[in-house]
Amino acid sequence: MKSFWKSFLYVPKHEKISDKVMLGRVILSASLVVGCLLAMAMSAYAYFAHSLNTGFAVLEAAGFVGEVKIVNAATDEEITVRAENTLYKADLEAGEYLVTVSHKGTASSGFFKITAKNSTYHTTQVFSQGEECITFKIKVNADARVEISANLGTSVYYADYKANGTNPDIFITDRETIEF
Repeated sequence: MKSFWKSFLYVPKHEKISDKVMLGRVILSASLVVGCLLAMAMSAYAYFAHSLNTGFAVLEAAGFVGEVKIVNAATDEEITVRAENTLYKADLEAGEYLVTVSHKGTASSGFFKITAKNSTYHTTQVFSQGEECITFKIKVNADARVEISANLGTSVYYADYKANGTNPDIFITDRETIEF
C-alpha cells in the first residue's frame, strides 16, 4: 500500500508533480465523482420508483349542521324556530319548554350554544354516531328570545367536564333544566 501511495499519489516538497502522480489524482477525482453520481442516481430511482401506489384522497370540509326542536311542555305544541345558517331563533313566552338539539352534518361532533337574556350555556358534545341528540328543559320566567347556535369543534368547558366530572354552571348535559 505504501508503494502504491508513493508511486501514484505522493508529491515530495519542492519538486514537480510527475505525470504518473497527476494521472493518479485525476483518476481518483474522476472515480469519486462517478461514485457520487451513482449514489445520487440510485437514491433518485429508489425515491421515484417505489412500489407503493396510493389513490387520490378526496378532502371534504366538515360541517356541523344542527337541528333544533322546541316543544311547549304544558301543551305539547311545537314552537316555530327560525333558522339562519347555523343560528336558530325562537321567541318564547313564560313557561317550560323541552328543547332537543341534534347533529346531522358531516363533522364527527360539535356543540350547541344557547343564549337568552344575557346568559349563555354550552351543551356537551353532540356526536354524529351514538349520542346523536341532547334534550333539556328551558324554564322561561318572562317572554324571551332564545338563540341556539350550532358550533363545530369542542366547547371550552368540555375538557373540564370530562377531566373532573364536574358540571360548571354554564354547561348543559342531557335531561337538565336551565332557567332564564
